[in-house]
Amino acid sequence: MDILLADDHAMVRDGLAPFLERVADNARVVEAGSLEEALNKADQCPHLGLTILDLNMPGMDGLNGLSAMLKAHPTVPVVILSGSTHPADAYHSIEAGAKGFIPKTMRGETIIGVLRLVLSGEKYVPPFLFDYQHAKTKGDDTATESNAALASLSKRELDILKL
Repeated sequence: MDILLADDHAMVRDGLAPFLERVADNARVVEAGSLEEALNKADQCPHLGLTILDLNMPGMDGLNGLSAMLKAHPTVPVVILSGSTHPADAYHSIEAGAKGFIPKTMRGETIIGVLRLVLSGEKYVPPFLFDYQHAKTKGDDTATESNAALASLSKRELDILKL
C-alpha cells in the first residue's frame, strides 16, 4: 500500500516517513511538497491506500485542495495534517470529507494508531474538539460548529474518541 504524504516542509516529511512505514506491513511512503505534486503522484500510485495532506501548503487554498484530492481519488481516505490545533480547522476538515485531522503536535506512535484507525474505515476526531464542545455548554458560542460535528459521529466513533 502506498501512503502519500504531502507537506511543504521536507523536515516534516523526513520525520514522519519512518512512522508511516509502520502503519502497515507493506506500506511505502510517497512524498510531495505541494498539492499539485500530490495530485500528480497520487495519479501515479497504483496502490494508493491513504493520503495525508498538510492543511497549509502551496496549492491547498483552504480546503479546496482536500476537495480536489477527494474528487480525483474518491475511494482513498484523506487525513489532514496541520500545525493548527484550532477546533474550527479540524471541524471544517472533517466536514469537507477528511477521515481525520492530525495536529503536528501529536506523537509519532499516536499517529500510527490514528492512521490504522482510519484505514479500518473509522474517522479520527481530535480530542480538542471535545474541549470545544465543553466551552459551548458553558455559554461560549464559538463552539456551535463542533456540536454538529460531534453529533454526526456514530456511537463507536464517540467511544474511540473518548479513549
